[in-house]
Amino acid sequence: MHDHIPEADWITVRDISRLALDRLCQRVLDEITAIANDLDKGAHAKYGEIYRLIQDRDKIIADAFDDLKRSNALFKIATMKRLGVISNDELARFSQDTLDRVAKVVWLDS
Repeated sequence: MHDHIPEADWITVRDISRLALDRLCQRVLDEITAIANDLDKGAHAKYGEIYRLIQDRDKIIADAFDDLKRSNALFKIATMKRLGVISNDELARFSQDTLDRVAKVVWLDS
């Protein structure tokens, strides 16, 4: 099995990844807002929690979006799918072969 995806799917993943990254970043910002607005915690506790959250989420963002290339696109698509940041409509834009291969990656990852 080759690692590269077809050209049309490569173009699709590049387009979708921008939207998916924005969705994931918004999710992180929402988590930060919830922590910052927690009236039961002091500022220092909130800061520490936000700092740890950002460190954790940076790793997740890197796994899903950093160094996107054709040779790792299946893994990146699978990671975005697992994170729930790409819609079913967006997934439907990929070829059936790519979807089948992504499903295998997701299954192996779970």
